[in-house]
Amino acid sequence: MRGTLVRTDVGLTIQPPKTGNGWRTIPLSGAVASAIRRQRAQQAADRLAAGVSWIGSSHVFTTEAGTPLDPRNVSRWFDTVVKRAGVDGSLHTLRHTALTAMAVAGVPLSVVSRTAGHESITTTVDLYGHVAEDATRDAVEALSRRLGLDVESRSEGSGTPLDSVPARVNG
Repeated sequence: MRGTLVRTDVGLTIQPPKTGNGWRTIPLSGAVASAIRRQRAQQAADRLAAGVSWIGSSHVFTTEAGTPLDPRNVSRWFDTVVKRAGVDGSLHTLRHTALTAMAVAGVPLSVVSRTAGHESITTTVDLYGHVAEDATRDAVEALSRRLGLDVESRSEGSGTPLDSVPARVNG
């Protein structure tokens, strides 16, 4: 079963993603794949414990009876966890944080866009372009330091910060 689990008037249903780009494959890191294997093992134990009351589904994260987790309950649980940790945020901000981290790490915005499922890279640039620009500036300054160049924040006598002077580079 693929799609988005949503609560409707008739209960939990699977609906298609909002856009065509919502249908995508996202590779899993080794750590995430390992966590899913552990979850599947826990689910097998839950199935044995539930016996004949096991309803089951193809979902990875389920109730103890094997039914899909209600998105509202997942959000409530997440809100409780972050509140206890003294952190502000929601599941949606967690997504934003992950995409921002990709941009800061220098992942090309086209890849960030595909990962996010944005309909257009323009959306990604609007949301994360400034982060990539900051990362680029940091990379240039890191290179200057590595080469032993003095990083000066102002040109001599002009009072204008160099990082605010537009530059055009071909290629």
